[in-house]
Amino acid sequence: MKYPIDLAKSMIKKLDNHLGYKIHYIAISASNFAGVHNHKTFCLIDYEKDLKFATLNEKLLKVRDKYGIDIVKCASELS
Repeated sequence: MKYPIDLAKSMIKKLDNHLGYKIHYIAISASNFAGVHNHKTFCLIDYEKDLKFATLNEKLLKVRDKYGIDIVKCASELS
């Protein structure tokens, strides 16, 4: 969680050209973390949890490749 805060501070120092004015709102956005094999977009706030999810997803894909796609079902696939 420290990286986004440090990034925001450094960008404010770099881009603020009205030094006498107060800052009322800061927003940081990140997107396009999804790839061909990873359809989930990661959240910077829950980054560690998302890394665990990504690792689990990779292992699940390996099991499905080895034993067939129907060996493990996710809840979203049951409907």
